[in-house]
Amino acid sequence: GDGVPKDSSEALKWYRKAADQGYASAQFSLGVIYDTGTGVPKDRAEAVRWYIRAADQGYALAQYNLGVAYTTGEGVPKDSAEAAKWYRKAAEQGEANAQCQLGVCYAYERGVERDYNQSLKWLRLAVDQGHPEATFELGMRFLAGQGVAQDAQESLKFIRQAAEQGLVAAQTMLADSLGSVFKL
Repeated sequence: GDGVPKDSSEALKWYRKAADQGYASAQFSLGVIYDTGTGVPKDRAEAVRWYIRAADQGYALAQYNLGVAYTTGEGVPKDSAEAAKWYRKAAEQGEANAQCQLGVCYAYERGVERDYNQSLKWLRLAVDQGHPEATFELGMRFLAGQGVAQDAQESLKFIRQAAEQGLVAAQTMLADSLGSVFKL
């Protein structure tokens, strides 16, 4: 609705014209439209079809969304290895959400062999971009001593940082820790 009346069907028409001509950004946008059901019936399989077209052109956000689809099994069969493959493609382009998810894949052996060094590498890249979930996960690696020396202080530093960034899981863990210390 910027400068024109808001019209979802008109927007869809123009996105489709651009997408049919191979424009990756429009293909990704169509994927989001079908994924969220914005102005059209929600259709995860159709969303995935558009994400694939954009992802095959190297569009990082589409690659990340494909990773999510394969992780959740929405629009495609669940496939952890396929999810990790798409997360890696997006992560290598600097997509913080994908870097975090790839780090999680390596830590929990989801579609890749467990490798804490790889997990730490990808989590740190996402943390450097201010990603709260990656910050929390990095704190968990320090808490468990996975790929790093176990270090409660370093763990607390990252978990507190994630809590301050608004991550509910980190806020809860921090509150539980403080509650046990103070016997609340």
